[in-house]
Amino acid sequence: MTGSYTDRELMVVAAAREIRDAKVVFVGMRLPILAFALAKRTHAAGAPSAAPRSTGTATSTPLTSATGGRRP
Repeated sequence: MTGSYTDRELMVVAAAREIRDAKVVFVGMRLPILAFALAKRTHAAGAPSAAPRSTGTATSTPLTSATGGRRP
């Protein structure tokens, strides 16, 4: 089965393995967001994210609630 995946697929899987459950993740576009989706479906269902929207603002789970901290 060696070589039956692309370099991009390998990068997504490797990145997904680094995401831990219940840890805040700052997610970028394209491959990183695929890695986050894979991690959420396989082993890190409780990982909150701060992902950019199409408007350029980062959101998904508010950081204050994800980290337990307060915003200044």
